[in-house]
Amino acid sequence: MTSIIDSRLDIPDLRTLTIAAHTIAASMKALELHDFLLQQPGIPCLPVLDENQVMVGVIYTREFLKTMSRAFMRELSCRLTATDFVNRHYFMAQINDEVTTVLSSLLVHDPKLENDSIIVFENDTLTGIVTVANLLLVISETQYQLLDRMELLSSRLKEEVDISARLQRDLMPNKELEFKGFHVSGLLCTSTEVGGDLFDYFIIDERYLILAMGDVSGHGVPSGMVVSSAKGALRTLPDDILQQPAKLLKHLNYAVFATGLMQRLMTFFYIVIDTRKMVATYGNAGHNFPYFYRASENRWMQMDESSGLPLGIDEDEVYNQGMIDLARGDRIFLYTDGLIEEMDAAGEQFGYERVADYLAGIPCQTPHEMITAMLEELTRYADGRTFEDDVTMIGLHVTEHEEETRQRSVALFKSTDEQKDKIPVEHWFRDNRIDVLDGSELLDEPTATALVPVLTQGFFDTMSGSIPRSGWNDAPVLWAGIPLGEQITRIKDAMICRVLQNGDSIISRIGLNTLLFGNDNLNFLDLNNYFTNTVRVRVTHTGQKEDVINEILEFASRFGADEKRPYLPGMLPITLDEMLENAFMAAPESFRSSTGSVEKGTRRALNEEERVEVCYGINDKVLGISVSDPWGRFTPEILLRGFEHYCRGGEIEAGVGGGGLYLLWRFCDYLHVHVNPGRNTIFTVFYSVQEHIDPEAEKSFQFTLARNVLEKVTRNEYVSV
Repeated sequence: MTSIIDSRLDIPDLRTLTIAAHTIAASMKALELHDFLLQQPGIPCLPVLDENQVMVGVIYTREFLKTMSRAFMRELSCRLTATDFVNRHYFMAQINDEVTTVLSSLLVHDPKLENDSIIVFENDTLTGIVTVANLLLVISETQYQLLDRMELLSSRLKEEVDISARLQRDLMPNKELEFKGFHVSGLLCTSTEVGGDLFDYFIIDERYLILAMGDVSGHGVPSGMVVSSAKGALRTLPDDILQQPAKLLKHLNYAVFATGLMQRLMTFFYIVIDTRKMVATYGNAGHNFPYFYRASENRWMQMDESSGLPLGIDEDEVYNQGMIDLARGDRIFLYTDGLIEEMDAAGEQFGYERVADYLAGIPCQTPHEMITAMLEELTRYADGRTFEDDVTMIGLHVTEHEEETRQRSVALFKSTDEQKDKIPVEHWFRDNRIDVLDGSELLDEPTATALVPVLTQGFFDTMSGSIPRSGWNDAPVLWAGIPLGEQITRIKDAMICRVLQNGDSIISRIGLNTLLFGNDNLNFLDLNNYFTNTVRVRVTHTGQKEDVINEILEFASRFGADEKRPYLPGMLPITLDEMLENAFMAAPESFRSSTGSVEKGTRRALNEEERVEVCYGINDKVLGISVSDPWGRFTPEILLRGFEHYCRGGEIEAGVGGGGLYLLWRFCDYLHVHVNPGRNTIFTVFYSVQEHIDPEAEKSFQFTLARNVLEKVTRNEYVSV
């Protein structure tokens, strides 16, 4: 009897996974919600309904409780409701959607799987929630069923496999790339219909050339699924992440970890080439070290300064970066382990030594000729047999380069240990097209160049006595590497009022050039020069405060900032209230006494001399807001004294100076105070609209003072430390 194999595979939908959802009213007080969740453990999230019983968003329990656990939140939350914590960027699905379809859409919406629940609807009716953990568990079981069925139905699935193979080939670059003096070519030879190798190259921002290569463990359709997922994630991430190999690998690790379910691992090598600066930054997730040819030295070497675990092993793996300079005639050769591990008839591997020797013997050819010659050599070595593993290669040649004059320079002070090797802060400056002038001694100011002294953490820690200031027109910037609270007293005593935190993601969103040099001397961070959609408002009465706050909230909402940063509607009113009240109270005591109303929060008309102005703008990276007063009386001592008191654990008390400034700094993502003495003080804050930044994270801040850029400081001036 001929047995009939059931070719059907029942993929479950969300109906079997959906659990009932608790809902809450948008008007529910934050403290009441906090107590409710503590008494009802196990609730992953709460859909929030408005007065018409329409869902307006979701509160994720873990995220909410973490926020409310911070000391200052309980004091502030008395005025907050559930609306202030709503996440409008939630993921929803229909109850009859198949689990595999839901996961695919979820990874596009939330590649890091930061939110642990899915909101389930039946048509327009809220039905319940599904936890992501249960979804992944069911999909894992479904994948195993699929693999078992594939073994029985290989012939029936051949057509589907052919389609998958064609789809995978379509995902790879189909032609060579020439861009601003760089010539790239790649090829992929799969050992099965669907391969487990990935390569790609593309351009972003008309400046950066990206090379990527990956190798998934195993072969066939399961590996091909991970390849497709990784390729999809690679092309959908924001440009600022694509420009930073370490961040790219971390995000890609989330995608592979979720898709591979720890059954499939992926090695990955990623290069970002800045074609203007002729610098290549790269990261390695367990991949074979590529080869780099330095034309000036006429030798090949391996790019082995950076390496981490393959993608899909450890969800929390942290990746680092390496860097090389490029020049005309340099070449790069990337490959997968299929090249190294291919064997001859005697069972001997092709090996690294043969690759290095063959590269050294290849004349200066095009990238296509280089990789095809290597493939022909491997084919001869394998005696024409089908390769045991996928073989993938990328070749790059630097054919020309036009030198570019840089407009800004930074003097970088380093401790003795830090001078032995290039350090991450140097890489950061080079990535932002800023010259780094090495040395621990003061350098003379170049002609017609603004020079800013930057103190690395190591150099600052080893200093004693005083900081020489001769030749500098700007206060030194501390590139901080340890928490502010652990060094704030010394920072205050040394009058270091420009502190940029190492690893602060907001720096790249605003731009390091902007934060070091500003736009001009009088308005260091003029938002009109930073945004194309700035709005400027003149405030003539303190009663306008609420209207201005609502106007900025509506402005941010129009650009979707409240969806990307769900806590923004709760943070902005507190931030703006503090900024405006500071401006209202900034006048000298003699002037404020003459108005007859000097208490904070008093409703009064502003005198013509006060001229309080608000400016705000937004782009796809940040929301910026500035508030200015016409007095120019704010000093760095005020800022640093407040920070010292509260960073060292002081209680936030009403009426105690500096408390509002500290909360302002905590609640925004970056704080900048610029003073033009006797003319104006400008408070500027930035918020990222791309990701949530923890209020308790180490934030960057700066106090800058307008001065004549041509004025020289005398050579015997010192700042005590």
